[in-house]
Amino acid sequence: MNSSLVKNMAQGFLLIIFLTSCASGPEAPPASGAPGSAEWFGSASQSTINDHYRQVCKSYNFPSQALVMNCIQDEISTAKKLAGIEK
Repeated sequence: MNSSLVKNMAQGFLLIIFLTSCASGPEAPPASGAPGSAEWFGSASQSTINDHYRQVCKSYNFPSQALVMNCIQDEISTAKKLAGIEK
């Protein structure tokens, strides 16, 4: 093998490792516990938590994005209180 091929393969391998280490969403490890439980809040990423409550709030059909954002904050705060998690 010539050295430029090895160098290109090594760079490609490092790029793949870098890109997969930045994974989030479906590629991230799944959270354990039921959504809203203390275990779930402890194992879920912040983006997973936000995505879950964004879907909940979208189902309420608020007329503006600002109301959806307020809803997300309120839903997370309420769920944490119900789960016994201090903020």
